[in-house]
Amino acid sequence: MSDTSKSLRLSLFRESLNAEELAELRSALWRLAWPVFVAQGMSQAVVLASRIMVNSLGEAELAAVGVGQMIFFALIVLLGAVGMGVTALVARHVGAGEPEQAGLVLKQSLIVGSLFAGLISVAGILSARPLLRALGNAPEVVEHGANYINTLYLGLVPMALGFFIGAGLRGAGDARTPMIISVFMNFINVFACWVLVFGKFGLPKMGVTGAALAMDISFISATVVFFLLFPLKLSAVPMHLSGWKLEKATAWRIFRIGAPTAAEWELLQIGLVVFISIVNHYGTGTTAAYIIGMSVLPFAQLPAFGLQAATTTVVGQSLGGKNYARAESTFRLSLRWSLGWMALLGFATFFLSGPLVRTLFPNDNPETYRLATLYLQLIAVTQPLMGIAFAVSGGLRGAGDTVWPLIGQATGMYLGRIGLALIAQRWFHAPVIFIWASMFPDFLIRIIIVSSRMRSGKWKMVRV
Repeated sequence: MSDTSKSLRLSLFRESLNAEELAELRSALWRLAWPVFVAQGMSQAVVLASRIMVNSLGEAELAAVGVGQMIFFALIVLLGAVGMGVTALVARHVGAGEPEQAGLVLKQSLIVGSLFAGLISVAGILSARPLLRALGNAPEVVEHGANYINTLYLGLVPMALGFFIGAGLRGAGDARTPMIISVFMNFINVFACWVLVFGKFGLPKMGVTGAALAMDISFISATVVFFLLFPLKLSAVPMHLSGWKLEKATAWRIFRIGAPTAAEWELLQIGLVVFISIVNHYGTGTTAAYIIGMSVLPFAQLPAFGLQAATTTVVGQSLGGKNYARAESTFRLSLRWSLGWMALLGFATFFLSGPLVRTLFPNDNPETYRLATLYLQLIAVTQPLMGIAFAVSGGLRGAGDTVWPLIGQATGMYLGRIGLALIAQRWFHAPVIFIWASMFPDFLIRIIIVSSRMRSGKWKMVRV
């Protein structure tokens, strides 16, 4: 090993910051993480509430919404090429004391992102029904799912603009404002979902389509509020609402940093869609159980999501200010916190899985209860592994080193999860528990790959 490689390597146990600097770092991580906890928790609560409402309509409707959301997100995660790029670049410019450059990056993300979102909407509407059929869904699931997906795509462009502004604000270190707007948005979503799904106040009962329309209304409302921040001088990133002109160099920087993350998320979503096509072989009830488990899962992941977002911002700002020791310490602290919190919540999830399923989805049959509880218990055991993978990947993205999380994600999902699940289902006709258990090798592979990159320290040398 060369002397340069040795000097770059990150030690997991040797701390280089003093007590005062560590206290400041803990405060910075917590200040950025807790608003993400709240915002993500509220967003997932809305998704859960909509699924609970739709569940009262029947198992086919619940499966349609669950599968429909997976297909929808499988395309819109391409917008992560813009979202992650703007977060990483805004963090670098803010860390380097260049707020005007940060504003330029944010404006370019809105120009490029809106065009990109329009293309994705057209592609999504055209492919919705063929994809639902290709995944082996029952005819009634295809019909409900297509209506749900097409309605969501109609509101994607304004929805995306709010997403990019929120990503820029978090990159600047302001996670509280996106959280407040998210709370506002989610209250609108729940109320509109109740009104439109069940036909309240004299409106027609729209069912699954009403749930999608409620999401459109809430996201558009949030985007309007985000834009009001700029004339009111309430944004942490200064941006003028005049002079909208595409600057190719800045747009390319955004895509160069964000494209590997978009590919990573895209491969994840495609993988989840392929995975649910394997689960579909076990029947609609098993698919519904999987959707129930996936509805509860994000709540157990909240600490990891929050710390991942905070780690991305702090590592990016630290490198922008040439503070490499602080960036290293961010990895160490985030790892400890994420592992501890996810282990604790995994323990709680394991023992509360049965009551949670029965309380939240009271209309399901006993076999669906049993399978959903089993799936949640498998998730609970995997949660510490998730915590490690999320923390390390978040730090690498903040450094602009987005290729290695992509490699880890793709290898884990397609080799560790889908590959083993297909072998278990097609060659051995194994029970569905063996299909779901393939998440263990998935996360182990991810951890090995991203942790090796983190330990090498080569992420410090990535140019953005």
